[in-house]
Amino acid sequence: MQPFIILVGASGFIGLEYVKYFIKNNIPYITFSRITLNSPDQLFYNLQLHKKYNNQIFLINAAGYTGKPNVDACEDNKAECLYVNSVLPGKLNDLCSSLGIIYCHVSSGCIYNGYDKVFTEEDAPNFTFRQNNCSFYSGTKALGEEIISDNPNKYVWRLRIPFNSDLSNPRNYLSKIIKYPTLLNTANSITYIDDFIDITYKTILQKCPFGIYNITNDGEVHACKLYDILMKNGLISAQKQYYKSIEEFSKTVSSPRSNCLLDNSKIKNLGFKMENAYNIIERII
Repeated sequence: MQPFIILVGASGFIGLEYVKYFIKNNIPYITFSRITLNSPDQLFYNLQLHKKYNNQIFLINAAGYTGKPNVDACEDNKAECLYVNSVLPGKLNDLCSSLGIIYCHVSSGCIYNGYDKVFTEEDAPNFTFRQNNCSFYSGTKALGEEIISDNPNKYVWRLRIPFNSDLSNPRNYLSKIIKYPTLLNTANSITYIDDFIDITYKTILQKCPFGIYNITNDGEVHACKLYDILMKNGLISAQKQYYKSIEEFSKTVSSPRSNCLLDNSKIKNLGFKMENAYNIIERII
């Protein structure tokens, strides 16, 4: 039986891509605004309309507060950031547990920082409030995972620096490379949103084991190489400058940034292919 999806955060960068995917593939779904969360009877009413999906109802929480134009804005809007990234996941998780719905959480790899290792799902986050050296955004994302950690029957999907072919969207990592005059040339894992949406839905469809999954594409991505690809394809005309170090970059922003590599072997071991990020970028542009 095809699962029925409840989507929270449908108006966001990731949520909109879920909506497109569901419509394209005729997947049954409804959207649920976090603003009406204090009236869960509305959610319960919608569920009554879909009783035929008994035991096959999944709530995907794609809501997230990342700040505009970047995570520095989270430092100035801490209450909203904390609510959306930490409190809301807990409330949705509790609601799902009470109604017999499977909770699916869109999280972030920005809860890690450093290059002493490639981080797996088993590694404890090291860019959190507990270490007191993180951005407020990363701290709230780590706290959100911690709040729902007692629920064994859930999915946590971590993406990292999302990108797609929509260069008009300022959330797109490629758009940032085009726009920013000075770049930080560190190595990072990144996530092609189209792959992320498809794989996360299929983990539900194929009844993959519950748990945490790093969903990033293969390859260590550097800003300088992305710049070269975009320049070659005529999407950048001006020369870019590069920060000499993370320390120099840190002096220009309000909050520390996560720079890390995530291990994606767990999701690949389930049979999902994670194409090299550079190959995808060459193709989509």
